[in-house]
Amino acid sequence: MAASALVGVGPRPVAKHSVVDLVADEVRRSIVDGSLAAGAPISITALSARLEVSHIPVREALRRLEGQGVIEFRQGRSAVVAPINVADLSGLLDARLLLESDLVARAARSASAAEVAVADEALGDLASADRDDPREVAARHAAFHRALVAPASSAWEQGLLEVLEHAFDRYVPLLLAGASLNGSRDLVPQHRALAAALAARDPRAARPAVRRHVEGTARELRPLLAELA
Repeated sequence: MAASALVGVGPRPVAKHSVVDLVADEVRRSIVDGSLAAGAPISITALSARLEVSHIPVREALRRLEGQGVIEFRQGRSAVVAPINVADLSGLLDARLLLESDLVARAARSASAAEVAVADEALGDLASADRDDPREVAARHAAFHRALVAPASSAWEQGLLEVLEHAFDRYVPLLLAGASLNGSRDLVPQHRALAAALAARDPRAARPAVRRHVEGTARELRPLLAELA
């Protein structure tokens, strides 16, 4: 082959969202809105038919969700929605505390006025989310936490946080239900201290603010998980 024939050869543009991405997003949304409950079986054949895609991207999407702790493959290679329980929650929140407390403290040292404004806007979006739509609340919650750490997080750290966010999304409906039972629908106050630490450029306030947020979330969810058990 002539050398000239190779000029310009390289990776070709691809769609922004692959079929695997779309399948994973659809399954994740179904889990967050309760259409797929914890422990529910997932039929690859049925999912392929409903989404009008082949088995291959469905299986790959489920493997991706397995890596995020959302799906489990059991004997016979059957897929089920991963259970939610106190042990799973504790491990998840411990990981978030370790990673996010450091990132928020670093962000508080370096955040620009524009980055603080983005976090404030994300907090406002969370405050205005429809509390009857867990998917909307979960999406805006994740967006706020991404904005909070954006001034200091690397691509690797952002990827780790995304995995933790996706795993935590399954607890959002339970958190909202508990807030309603307690007579409070407002989940924003527990996030305001995080935004305030960023705005004040105060890393010393950031770490305890993250700890209080994580521990407060655990206190709210553990009794509800115990009741489910």
